[in-house]
Amino acid sequence: MPIPLSKFEETSRAAGHRLWQFTYYDADKLCSVILADEDAHTVCVENYTDDWVVTAFGSVLTPTWDDLLEFLEDRCMPHTRAGLRSYLDAIGVDEYNVFDIVQKTGGRMAEDHQWMEAVLL
Repeated sequence: MPIPLSKFEETSRAAGHRLWQFTYYDADKLCSVILADEDAHTVCVENYTDDWVVTAFGSVLTPTWDDLLEFLEDRCMPHTRAGLRSYLDAIGVDEYNVFDIVQKTGGRMAEDHQWMEAVLL
């Protein structure tokens, strides 16, 4: 059973860890809220829809750190794409870091209506 977001946040803050919050939407509909402890490499998610197609991790209720990285990378330009340096310069990111890229771009993709707000808490 997943732990509540509030308990996850409390534990991460008490440890003094870097904590990210990703609020994931499909158009204007809130689908998932993700908390990610960057130091402990742990993740907590709460879904706000029963439609697994538009939630951040599908039917996975307790995602791993690797699941989070894969999800974020899927919402970014591939790190192997030609012209990557120009793209990073254009969005104001020094290096390929999925956290920073998603924070700048909202994880928007041309293929869908999904996007997110990324905030370092």
